[in-house]
Parts: sequence; C-alpha cells; structure tokens
Amino acid sequence: MNQLIKKYAILFLVAMLITRLAAVILLEIYPDLLTTEYSDGRTSTLGNEFLERFFEYFVNIIFVILLSKDMHRLKLKSVPVLIVTLLSSYIGILFFLFIAVDKTIGTKNI
Repeated sequence: MNQLIKKYAILFLVAMLITRLAAVILLEIYPDLLTTEYSDGRTSTLGNEFLERFFEYFVNIIFVILLSKDMHRLKLKSVPVLIVTLLSSYIGILFFLFIAVDKTIGTKNI
C-alpha cells in the first residue's frame, strides 16, 4: 500500500510540473502560438492556461491507464474512479487509494 501512495504521489507531482513547464516552454518557443490576428487589425490572444489544461488532460489519460492497470492487478473494479481521474487526476488518485486501502483493511480484518 505504501508503494502505491509513494508511486502516485511522485507521479502526480512530476505530472503537475510537466504540465506547467510544457506550456511555458512551448510558449517560449512559439510566442505567437495562441495569438490570432483578424483581417480588420484586431488581435485575440488565449492565455497559457489553455495549454496547461491541454497538457493536463493528456496527463490525466496517462493516469487513467496506470490506474486501470493497478486496479486490474488489485482486482478492483470501479469505472467511476477512472472517469473522475480523466477529469481530475488528483481526485481520481485519492478515490483509488481510498478504495485500495478499504480493500486491504477489509481483507486483513476477515
């Protein structure tokens, strides 16, 4: 159980760092990436939060894959946890750990 907590804590922190840095690095390389110029001279710019969310959802998909493998290994079946993880990796990982702890405590008491 401690291995799962350490694994997902480290992965979550690294994923947060990667999503933030990837957006900043991409905007440094292509500063006009989120800027649109219209024919009448107006300019529209999206914030870097747009890119951060894109990378965050990409990382959430990776977390869903990792969680599904660990759930299969632990013989847990909870599709709602995977759906929540797709929307928010932090909440999904917490729910997964709660379910895993409940299963291990439940089997030790019996």
